[in-house]
Amino acid sequence: MSPAAEGNEPAWHPLIRIALYLVLFVALEITVGLASLVLWSLPAGAPPAELVSGGLESGGYLLFFYVCLAPVLVPLTIAFVRHFDRREVASLGARLPAGGWGAAARQTAGVGLGVAALLGAWLAGVALFAEVRFSGIAARISSGPAWLPGPAGGSAVLVLTLIGFLVGGAVEEWVFRGYVYRALRERWSWATAAGASALAFALFHALNPDVDPAGLVNTFLLGVVMAALVEGSGSLIAPSVAHGLWNFLMGSVLSVPVSGLTLHHLFDVEVRGRPALTGGAYGPEGSWLLTGLLLPVVLALALWVDRRRGPQSPSP
Repeated sequence: MSPAAEGNEPAWHPLIRIALYLVLFVALEITVGLASLVLWSLPAGAPPAELVSGGLESGGYLLFFYVCLAPVLVPLTIAFVRHFDRREVASLGARLPAGGWGAAARQTAGVGLGVAALLGAWLAGVALFAEVRFSGIAARISSGPAWLPGPAGGSAVLVLTLIGFLVGGAVEEWVFRGYVYRALRERWSWATAAGASALAFALFHALNPDVDPAGLVNTFLLGVVMAALVEGSGSLIAPSVAHGLWNFLMGSVLSVPVSGLTLHHLFDVEVRGRPALTGGAYGPEGSWLLTGLLLPVVLALALWVDRRRGPQSPSP
């Protein structure tokens, strides 16, 4: 990747810029988080402090927060990149992959099938060694929200949950694969930059409810997967779709916890067994079984990236 636009050198070392950017990101999270919490509390008729003490059990607030964060984060990131990195926004991966819309559609379909296959393999493995109880359609789907009672309302919230997950996935990809990974690629190989950005991504999830070592390892591996997707495609589209669908299919279709959070879900499902296998309260991402499934995926994607780049390929 050519980090400088028209010969202008970036300001400071990439690690310094990354640290400054992540400080900005955390500051925005706090500011937007407080404002969005107040907005979220208005329909509930409860003070924000009460919602926080209640744990925000549905996890819906987190999706709402990301929807509020995106329109603030994106322009500030663009300004940061142009001022400090002296790069164009396309360098973040905010562009179509080579091949245009057709390639984007094929990649979207491919990552969608890949995510579904990976979660299906995890569920099949858990079903062999643990107990998976299916109790039918979730009550929230049948009853719907107060503003649209009935199954139509429950389905509408499910669609809004999908949109929220896609936005949330895109926000995290924008930060960790769009900015952090790309800044690291100025100095490091794609594999080293992928590992370092994935480590930052895992640490970002370290305060999630019920996180455990398996959860951090799997989050790291998923970060490497997303970095490989952006390296191989040159675009944030594939990793953003993969990220959003991963969370939605896990939390709302399989109806199990997502990184320790419970979301609006389609079914009533209970998974009983050893947490090391099932992931326990953290969900599949806390399962060592998922680790075993992710390792060959990481290897296959690394080989795919190397084939696409070729021995003399320049950095994107």
